[in-house]
Amino acid sequence: MPRRRLGVVLLVPAPVAAELQGLRRALGDPALDRIPPHLTLLAPVNVRVTDVDDAVAVMAGAAAGAGPLRLTLGPVTSFAPVTYTVHLAVGGPDLPALAALRVAVHQAPLARPDLHRWTPHVTLAAEADPGRVAAALGALDAYAAAVVVDRVHVLVQRPDRVWEPLADARLGPVAPSGRGGFEVAVTLSEVPGPAAAALLGARGVAATATIDDAVVGAARGWSTVATLVVVELAVAAEHRGLGVGRRLLDALEAEAVTRGCTELVAPGVDDDGARSLLAGAGWRAVAPAGEGSAMVWRRRLA
Repeated sequence: MPRRRLGVVLLVPAPVAAELQGLRRALGDPALDRIPPHLTLLAPVNVRVTDVDDAVAVMAGAAAGAGPLRLTLGPVTSFAPVTYTVHLAVGGPDLPALAALRVAVHQAPLARPDLHRWTPHVTLAAEADPGRVAAALGALDAYAAAVVVDRVHVLVQRPDRVWEPLADARLGPVAPSGRGGFEVAVTLSEVPGPAAAALLGARGVAATATIDDAVVGAARGWSTVATLVVVELAVAAEHRGLGVGRRLLDALEAEAVTRGCTELVAPGVDDDGARSLLAGAGWRAVAPAGEGSAMVWRRRLA
């Protein structure tokens, strides 16, 4: 039976996430480009494909029974000598609620035996050099940041070992409403869960460009039966003008053809560089529906 590797996490919100990315880069964290700064609620577990919807439902139910979490990240510490990590301890007024959320998430099909006692933390570098660990603990001993986390995510690991959001839910109860004797609960999320995506007929797609194994550009979107929508494309500043963006567009176009799409769409394009890239790749601008809106770009496929 095919399985998907899932993890349940709290993603560190901006702007603190950007600070932590800088620290991770300085510390040489090997997972820097594979997963964003996060607090793990449930370590990676292999879930049967047929149980993925149930796993997402467990996450959503746990989120509904919680609320936004006020947490403090810091000070910097390590699990050495057991494991040579550099990480931020987690505290704050809602630490008991965080522990309760973790228990609520730890249910079948997400339940897995604990190999170690769960200690909430945010990793800055895993498997670090012992000398670098000591230096980091000294240099960052005063670091602390207060955050409010308002949602929980289920991440899925791609074949290239990159973790991406599969589903998310806001922390807090969902108020049902409806008529005719039916109660309808509507939840808002950053990405549709698997069941919602299936109902919408949408499938996600991501393209990553590398030079000498370093990520220099990425694009993501989703497709329906006829259209692949490009929602984001970025190229590292030092690698712009080398054709990386065009290669990403070509990859998305090839995938669109494979999926049987008849067009690609890029909504809300308001950047001069992006417009130049799209025009050069054969896309055309379409007048927006509302005054003051950014142009929508389309590319018809043969």
